[in-house]
Amino acid sequence: MTHQCPARGCRRQVPDKLLMCPADWRLLPRSIQRAVNVAYYGAGVGTPELLAAHQVAIEYVNRERTDNA
Repeated sequence: MTHQCPARGCRRQVPDKLLMCPADWRLLPRSIQRAVNVAYYGAGVGTPELLAAHQVAIEYVNRERTDNA
């Protein structure tokens, strides 16, 4: 199964186990990547911790894409 990358304007399809496409993932600082991975493997899918980490990552990427447009 796949879903669309959640970064604003990105149309890439991503496997469900990944948050976003590799190009947008690389825009994240390692600290945010780490926070998403820790929440995913620690707290698990659907938990408030993972949802919060996803939100931070998506907001960061969207700011980066806007600032560099």
